[in-house]
Amino acid sequence: MMRKVITLAAAADIALGPVAIAHAADPVPTGTVANGIAWTTHAQPPPNSLQIKGLGDYCTLSAVGTDSGGRKVAFSAAHCVSEEKDGAIVYRYATNAAGRTPIGKIAYRNADIDYAVIQLNDDAVLKSQGPGPKLDSIGSDKPTGTLSKFGQTTGTSQGPLTGVEPTRIYNVSLAGPGDSGGPAYQGTAWTGMTRALNTNPEDIVRLRIIEFVKATAVLADVQAQANPVGKGFTITK
Repeated sequence: MMRKVITLAAAADIALGPVAIAHAADPVPTGTVANGIAWTTHAQPPPNSLQIKGLGDYCTLSAVGTDSGGRKVAFSAAHCVSEEKDGAIVYRYATNAAGRTPIGKIAYRNADIDYAVIQLNDDAVLKSQGPGPKLDSIGSDKPTGTLSKFGQTTGTSQGPLTGVEPTRIYNVSLAGPGDSGGPAYQGTAWTGMTRALNTNPEDIVRLRIIEFVKATAVLADVQAQANPVGKGFTITK
């Protein structure tokens, strides 16, 4: 951060007038943080040639809430931060550097399950109503029926569930780069996070099978971690 330098004349016979004192700029308030917003770990946007929606400069935030220690936290996909260390700053996504204001930092991640815990700034204002869904509860460990998802690239889509595994759920739907980490849900219940397209040749012909990380698996693994951030997660109502 640039600081203004003030020079002082030091002469006994010079009368000094009022002196302006430089102060560090106040930090930008974090503002509202909700599920479904776009986030990035890049303080600077890529070259203009790469400013095309969905080319990996951002991911989508999943559920937000507080842990048992009163910390404000959010979840998203670990593969979004595969090149970043824990402690890396997370910025609100914007196409210009001035709009990329810090909202928190990466607390830790589990690359196998594919989730990252983001510790949000203390002044963050959490909302259950995101750009897409309202999320105010935790979904079933064995969901059935139809699953919806929201991502910053492809928006809202839904489709029938095609599989449920210990850490994964699948449906026939639409997703693309930039949707990673975004919420999968049933009604207002957070059920998972968008992970990837499943390209298994046995998949349904001409339809996309989307792979999601199961929310209950994420929360169970968080409880098993030594790091206290995220333990006892309560979703914002």
